[in-house]
Amino acid sequence: MKGKNVFYDKPAGDNFKEFQQCIKIAKDNDLHIQMGYMFRNHKGFQALIDISKSGRIGDIFSLRAHMSTSIQEPMRKQISDHRGGIFFDLAGHILDQLVYLMGRPDKITSFIRKDITRTANFYDNCVCVYEFKNAFATVDISSAEATPMARRFEIYGTKGSLIMEPFEPAQTIRAIIPNEKPNEFYISIKDYIASFGGNDTARYIEGFDRFIDIISGKLKPDRTLEHELLVQETLLRSVSLL
Repeated sequence: MKGKNVFYDKPAGDNFKEFQQCIKIAKDNDLHIQMGYMFRNHKGFQALIDISKSGRIGDIFSLRAHMSTSIQEPMRKQISDHRGGIFFDLAGHILDQLVYLMGRPDKITSFIRKDITRTANFYDNCVCVYEFKNAFATVDISSAEATPMARRFEIYGTKGSLIMEPFEPAQTIRAIIPNEKPNEFYISIKDYIASFGGNDTARYIEGFDRFIDIISGKLKPDRTLEHELLVQETLLRSVSLL
């Protein structure tokens, strides 16, 4: 790393020991590593996490995430170099949110399949189940969903539930939360639409802007180095590289 702070593209490679060494170097030298997971500054995900951590929907027992895409050659060939295919390529964005909320999964059961495309060694249809104490989560990602894609994130608790669909761009959260008023209402995130709209670059620009603010001392990191390591470990466990 040669004394430099690093904005690290996702995911952090196939070799966990090498990434562990990068994290150690950063800790030993008071440097910052920030992964390029694109939903950290996403107002919809921020609202879901804040509401969930507040306890307003009770104890979480189930989460579901769907984040498929549609890609063609040569990207399929490029991704096929990595075990886990489309899951390896995209799941980190969701796992970043999942482990931030739930911690380290106790057990992971993976279905890394090739069902759709002809590209050699490209795994295109994947589902992983994550088990936690008193809760589980499912994440499914495929590479051939027709547009517009129905990307969604769901959280279910003993007192209520939160569903965001779609989340690119986010429009509303369907929130069922106990209240003195009728117990079903919708949380609008119009401010997200106003600031983001259809601009697909904003989510990355915000990440870079925060990186600059963090290394200049204006902000504290969104995630710890231990968190960055946990997301990578969870991803590699998911695709049987750990």
